[in-house]
Amino acid sequence: MNFNKSGLKIAREKANLDSLELASLLKIEKSVLDGWEAGGGTITLDNLLKLMSILNTSAEMILFNESRSGLNVESLNTEQLDIVLKLYFMMKNNK
Repeated sequence: MNFNKSGLKIAREKANLDSLELASLLKIEKSVLDGWEAGGGTITLDNLLKLMSILNTSAEMILFNESRSGLNVESLNTEQLDIVLKLYFMMKNNK
């Protein structure tokens, strides 16, 4: 794991996009993207889903600089499980 770069920046660079190109695709200011890559601000669910699609990567990579083989839902509480299911169905319906 590269602790010197955010997962978002690593995923963006792996996709061969500069920050201005990615900001344009997301229809946001470059300064907002720069802030996310520096660990500031909040990425909305809508923008997270767009980032996952554009960069062809997982939420874990973007948010935590981690890749996981799967999600263990056994330890989640009801509210967390509900969020995971909502995300799943949103992503499934956006294909």
